[in-house]
Amino acid sequence: MHHKVTSSMNDKLMEGFTINELWDALATLPKKSCPREDGLPPSFYIKYWDILKEQLCDAYQVILKTRQMHKNL
Repeated sequence: MHHKVTSSMNDKLMEGFTINELWDALATLPKKSCPREDGLPPSFYIKYWDILKEQLCDAYQVILKTRQMHKNL
């Protein structure tokens, strides 16, 4: 069976996300893993969520829209 992302599915994926959706995704990651190039584990982002949440959400929205990650992120 082949699975394919339809145009409507892609449109939904490209809509962006809310701060709450970003939190939900972060909360599901293993707390000691290091999924990012910065080497910071999810526990760091969870601990400092109130400080970082808006900046992180804005940065990820830019990445989603431009499909590019700025070298300073």
